[in-house]
Amino acid sequence: KEQTMTEAMVCPGATVSPGVTLGAGGVVSPTACIEAVDGASIQVGEGCIFEERCRLRVAGGSVSIGRRNTFRVGCSVEDPGEIGDDNVFGVQCSVECGA
Repeated sequence: KEQTMTEAMVCPGATVSPGVTLGAGGVVSPTACIEAVDGASIQVGEGCIFEERCRLRVAGGSVSIGRRNTFRVGCSVEDPGEIGDDNVFGVQCSVECGA
């Protein structure tokens, strides 16, 4: 799958895997990682911010991330079913499948 970015900023040192689509106005900071593995796809809404050392990982399936979400420094979010709008994932928090 091809990686698509529309007016989003991906900083040097960030990792955005194929299968990830970033919405307008988003920022992926250095050392942040957005991974779509095992044929997964991730659709990220506009204005989402991924801070340093945060990790969003989806293994298989399709996940939609809403608008204006913030993933704070060092947080880890794995296989979320879906994420709505205007959420903040705190510094070093961990959210796993089924949460």
